[in-house]
Order: sequence, then structure tokens, then C-alpha cells
Amino acid sequence: MGRFELDFLDEHTNEALLAEIQRVAATFSGKSLSKRSFDSLSGRVSASTICKRLGGWEGALETAGVGHLYNGRPITEKMRKNRVSRA
Repeated sequence: MGRFELDFLDEHTNEALLAEIQRVAATFSGKSLSKRSFDSLSGRVSASTICKRLGGWEGALETAGVGHLYNGRPITEKMRKNRVSRA
């Protein structure tokens, strides 16, 4: 039986996270890249880690240059303020 090896990112810098988004997006054939889809395709880092580091899924996709793959709920300024006040 073959040996199973984990293939996580070597580093969790913003650049490495963005590169992983770009890598997954390049292999993705759907219209919108959800966090769940990303998690099933990546295996190297979770979407929740990316959201924590980069401030949310929409912003992460935008920063990675694949914002057209975001199809979630738009984040309003009021929602941003409420999120900050709860932190």
C-alpha cells in the first residue's frame, strides 16, 4: 500500500494564500467559487484560514484577481460596521 503524504502550503503568507486561490481558480470549471468548492479542490489550506487572513472570501477573491468567481451575498458598509463593533 502506498504512503499517503499531506501537501499543505509551506507558508501561510498573504502571497502564498493568494497564489493558492489562483491555482484552484485555474482548475475550477464552475461559475462561482464557493468556500466549500475551494476546500474540496485545494486540500492545502482552508477557505476559513484565507478569510481570517484576508478579511473575507469576496475580498480574497478580488485581491487574487478572480473576483468574477464570487457569487455570494454582497457585503454592505452597514454589515462591515456591525462586524467591527462585535469584534
